[in-house]
Amino acid sequence: MLNAVDGTIRALCPNTFDSLCYIYAVIGANVMSISLNRNYKPVAGIAVIDAGGGKHLEFLDDSSLERGLGGSYHCWIESLEANDNQRELVDFTFGNNPNYAEANGISWKAKKLDYLWGLAKDINLNGHITELPKKFPEGKVWFRETKGAHEWLAMHLQEHVNDYAKMTFLALRKYNQQLEEFRNKKSNFRDRLKGIGAT
Repeated sequence: MLNAVDGTIRALCPNTFDSLCYIYAVIGANVMSISLNRNYKPVAGIAVIDAGGGKHLEFLDDSSLERGLGGSYHCWIESLEANDNQRELVDFTFGNNPNYAEANGISWKAKKLDYLWGLAKDINLNGHITELPKKFPEGKVWFRETKGAHEWLAMHLQEHVNDYAKMTFLALRKYNQQLEEFRNKKSNFRDRLKGIGAT
């Protein structure tokens, strides 16, 4: 699923994909909701990500979003759950963090992960930003939705609904093609095993 979303966005935006977290969040949430038959949504806010070596990626200024000027923010995906303890947090852009860090003068020394996906209570650090440890436990982040980023994302989605419908279609098509290729490889492998057993 990640490969389909990532491949689609890289093909459409080859020079800027690593700074398009909002597109990853929207397309990812759409593809996940349709493919898994569950409800996922894009979320926008502020974030701190441990880059290792005492350095962090900080996306902490979304005030300009309220004026429509863009800002330093992050977007991710969350599942819609009646029980907050079951809420999932997904970040399909996590694999782009080392490149983004290097482009902004930060040497990435943390373990490289292709994505984050798990229960929010297990991934998202508790506490105020002033209470964050210098070194995060592996696989943990500090994400917080904010009013300004939420309103900007909602407005952005309304303005580009047709564009996102097209991109979602492309990503779903790519994902279904990948599933079909996997099934064919699995079937061919089974046939070879049967042939070996018959000799």
